[in-house]
Amino acid sequence: MLETFLDLSPLERFRSLQHIIEQDYDDQLLKLCPLYFLTTNPEDRNVDFSYNSLKPFILIVMALHSFDKAVYSTFNYDKHIYILGDETINYLVKEANLIQHIENKLELKQYLEIITTIGFIYRFNVARKFGYAERSVMQLRLNSWGRYLVELYDFESSDFFKKSFSNLSSMLKMHKNDYELIMKLCNSSERPLNVSEIHKINMKIPVPVVT
Repeated sequence: MLETFLDLSPLERFRSLQHIIEQDYDDQLLKLCPLYFLTTNPEDRNVDFSYNSLKPFILIVMALHSFDKAVYSTFNYDKHIYILGDETINYLVKEANLIQHIENKLELKQYLEIITTIGFIYRFNVARKFGYAERSVMQLRLNSWGRYLVELYDFESSDFFKKSFSNLSSMLKMHKNDYELIMKLCNSSERPLNVSEIHKINMKIPVPVVT
């Protein structure tokens, strides 16, 4: 059965690369560079900002930003925290009427793949130290360009952000002990990490995380 590269681990992608480029090196290799094929001009880049046409991408960025802000506000935690699993985005945006757009798992992955390629989020297969056997489980977070987008268009003044921040803050306070423990476990200098406990906590909390 054929699988997309989205469903593979980094090692599986690398091993598959040989077969792909041996078919037609130039053509196949370029397909792995999605931005190479897209062209634009200054007029395209200077059009008026349209919230509606970019809504799925904007709400994903705002949802990740609101989670980061809620984590910092609740725990004064200033290190990087990643949500675990693409599907966790659905929990973050459930208040925003976006579910109708991304409830399809493949469609959600496509949105996230695009926004990663554009450069607003970090998204990659979960680090091996956390002990997840599922090869396509991703960890993701907003990066500095994503935060700049939020600042540039003042997304924090939106009703979505305010409601999302409030709801996520309440959720984090409700599960405060579990989140404090999982952040401590993930940041431990001991190796191997206590992955069984990390997995156990992530099964309990609404928004699974790693750091």
